[in-house]
Amino acid sequence: MGSRTWIKLHCDNWLSGSISEEPPAIRGIWASLLALAGNMGDGVIVAPGNVGFTNEQMASMLKISIKMWTRAKKVFIDSGRISLSLPSRFCPSKWQSDPTFCPSRWQSDPISCPSKRQSEPIFCPSKNDPTPPIITILNWKKYQSEYERVKKPVQNIHPKNKNKNIDKEYKERFDIFWQAYPKKKSKGQAETAFYKISPDEQLLATMVATIEQAKKSDDWLKEKGKYIPYPATWLNAKGWEDEYEAKEDYNPWG
Repeated sequence: MGSRTWIKLHCDNWLSGSISEEPPAIRGIWASLLALAGNMGDGVIVAPGNVGFTNEQMASMLKISIKMWTRAKKVFIDSGRISLSLPSRFCPSKWQSDPTFCPSRWQSDPISCPSKRQSEPIFCPSKNDPTPPIITILNWKKYQSEYERVKKPVQNIHPKNKNKNIDKEYKERFDIFWQAYPKKKSKGQAETAFYKISPDEQLLATMVATIEQAKKSDDWLKEKGKYIPYPATWLNAKGWEDEYEAKEDYNPWG
């Protein structure tokens, strides 16, 4: 799926679900973990080579202490929010099917086996050089699937993409606006802003009338028009809805 630019937090669950009962630090780590999983794509936190990250690496990426990450990881496992796994070559299949199974490398110390299974219910650790587990956010597709539906390709909205009749009508109306507006700056940005609004004749008339009124106001007259906004800024701010008080007997640019 690839990296995402945003993730969803479900308001009801966040405010009144089980996550709301956790301390603020745990809740913050959960949000950061979701963002990390979204950044890596498809709800799986995995390093290049299809291996997991160590506790030290996870703590560093989340900008928390190793102790805090270890605590949070246990909370997320116990509450069914994440699962830990290894590529199949690392973990005997019997480990999954037989809860009493103990690898031969631990048989010399059988007391440690149950405790290790309890602390790492899916990950098959090695005593000497444990391979880090891959973290999977459970129910990721159920709660994050809207991303693909909402995500849309960026489209060029410049009027040149439209048919010639619409382009001609747009250009005529923009020329009227451009002629009326006193500050002739950043015309391309002004065209884009104007097209987003796509004013009809009535709105265009309102724009022009407001511009004429604004030309006589103190704000637009002071310091030879220094404070007149750029046309695109004025359009994006719906400047035609502003009120301008004209100053009587004022000599423009005088």
